[in-house]
Amino acid sequence: MGVPETGTPSDVHKRYIERVEKGGQEGLVVRSERGLTYKIKPTFSVDLVILAFGERIVGSEAQLRELEVGLVREDGTFQLVGSVGGGFSEDDRKAWYTRLSKEVVPSMFRLANRERTLCRFVRPNIIIEVRVSDFLATDTWDRPLQRMSLRYDAETGYSPLLETPVAVPIHPVFVRERNDKAVDVGNVGLSQIEAYIEQAGQDKKLVARAASET
Repeated sequence: MGVPETGTPSDVHKRYIERVEKGGQEGLVVRSERGLTYKIKPTFSVDLVILAFGERIVGSEAQLRELEVGLVREDGTFQLVGSVGGGFSEDDRKAWYTRLSKEVVPSMFRLANRERTLCRFVRPNIIIEVRVSDFLATDTWDRPLQRMSLRYDAETGYSPLLETPVAVPIHPVFVRERNDKAVDVGNVGLSQIEAYIEQAGQDKKLVARAASET
């Protein structure tokens, strides 16, 4: 454990650069004069495709609760990676709900949201930039986290393949829509998180086998 130090906000910034950005430390713990404690960690952005959304009722009006997002596999199937519920204003939530409600497609896979209602799946044609603090690939028992892999067909919608190891985003926050990118493996590919996934090679073989058997 390091020795506690004192300093100005400028000193904190300098130590962050030295110890986190250059030194490779996970982050800094800073305590203010008022006794408040802050954990300062780096963040980075990833591009994800919207696969489904959950809704909530505020008053008598339905609005977006969260987005269910994923990545594209090399064979063109989709990998669910997690939910994005932060970064939206109330107006944003209303606008996204209206927009996504027009994109709903059938799905043989059922996914519950945090309101304990079923998410509605949509055409996979919208990419968003999401800011995260990190990705997590294992649970508290060091077991690989798994999410469903899905096949999409323009006429029949989504069908499940199998659950595969994945890395899920920590503290995801919506940043913006990426109209400048296409939904393909080059722009929203699984390679963005493969470094976090244990046994990535075995994971690819499992999905390829499942796809060939359906």
